[in-house]
Amino acid sequence: LLSDSDTTSLADLKHKLEETAASITLRENGGILDSATIIEKIINEPAVQKIVATPWAIVDEYIDGLYSEDLIVIGARQFVGKTTALVNIINHTAINRIPTAMFSLELSDIDIMNRMVAIRSGISLPHIVTQSMIEEEEEVYHDTLNEIKNEPLFISNQPTITVPEIRSFLKKHPEIRVVGIDHIQLWANTSNSVSQRVVEIGNLVRQSKALAREFGVSVILLSQINRSFADEASRRPQPHQLEGAGAIEQTADIILLLHREIIYDFNADPNKILFIVSKNRRTGIIGDIELEFIKDSTQITQKENINKGRENGSSL
Repeated sequence: LLSDSDTTSLADLKHKLEETAASITLRENGGILDSATIIEKIINEPAVQKIVATPWAIVDEYIDGLYSEDLIVIGARQFVGKTTALVNIINHTAINRIPTAMFSLELSDIDIMNRMVAIRSGISLPHIVTQSMIEEEEEVYHDTLNEIKNEPLFISNQPTITVPEIRSFLKKHPEIRVVGIDHIQLWANTSNSVSQRVVEIGNLVRQSKALAREFGVSVILLSQINRSFADEASRRPQPHQLEGAGAIEQTADIILLLHREIIYDFNADPNKILFIVSKNRRTGIIGDIELEFIKDSTQITQKENINKGRENGSSL
């Protein structure tokens, strides 16, 4: 048994260790800076250098691109196209030689590469997957692969991933500017308890934001709509429907919700996909953006005259 003095010694030791850990963390994160130092950082690090454009100029009009240190959450029901949206973004950053990493717990590295080739070349994804391309497509296919080979792109081939593993990777590759994670529900697939799962998702969301801040990267995190909302009369997705919504709504800088009416109505336009900017801490602008979804090649492209539904608001 421990005596009172032993207990006091252990408590003192624990307190000192906590103080030391806090001090180290503060130093690693740049500490607490005075106003002059902050202003010097602003002058020496122009904001334009911290912004990465998305593939869609109209989306950038709303969110001002992908900022370093931001957590962007893309949410949707199953089969709507959130992974497709992320791969379109990853393909765009790779083309522009912006160092990018993608961690997918759903698709293999080959699946992601096939989608990138389809998006970039316009070749039908089923033709690529089954290798049933015609001669002209084969030539474009190999040329596209050779293009991608020389681009600064990293794709995880692990069926599971942890935050320490992502942190370790980013330490080895400080050049990375964009990180994509697909998706948080699979990432948090370790608990059968609903309450524990919500806590786990919340922790992962906050850790994703911490990664963005620590390494100065844009983290794009995919999230599913909670299945319990599937029978709601309104098909339009809402932020509160995201699984782990509390932490996501509180922590994310940008929330984009995707909607395709064709999922519910076979008479709807199959090429229409709606990007709903529902939270925008960066510019405060929210609203609906209509883009074109080309299922065969998994391309999402910008349509003309679609600047509708835009709402100006204060920063959220």
